[in-house]
Amino acid sequence: ANGNGNGAAAGAKGGGANAENQLLAIARLQAARDEEIARLRAQIGRFARQVEEREAALQGSRAEIAQAEARFEARVADLQRQLALADGGENRDAADRLLYLKNTLFRYLTAKHYSERESLVPVISTIMQFSDDETGA
Repeated sequence: ANGNGNGAAAGAKGGGANAENQLLAIARLQAARDEEIARLRAQIGRFARQVEEREAALQGSRAEIAQAEARFEARVADLQRQLALADGGENRDAADRLLYLKNTLFRYLTAKHYSERESLVPVISTIMQFSDDETGA
């Protein structure tokens, strides 16, 4: 009976070591999960900052577009005033130029690519009859 008691004690000790190993394994898994959560939170923070920066840049671009639209609208209004003062045949030419300018400005403002805008600048300069000093040429 004495030998069996020692064997039971040894079995209980072995079971305790096994439970301890399981707890260590669980603790390691939890630590790995905690590290992953911390890494993902840091990544979310970086992404949030990037979104804020890009939103700020977008707002700046929108402000620039609004300013450009205001300048173009003022110029169109000026051309319309000039058109109203012009005589007969010149009225038709000026009206055609104004319509062409309007369509060209619309294409410029709605262009999706910089290259398209860049290609429209000389057209607008010609329609507006800018001098070399005004175009910086």
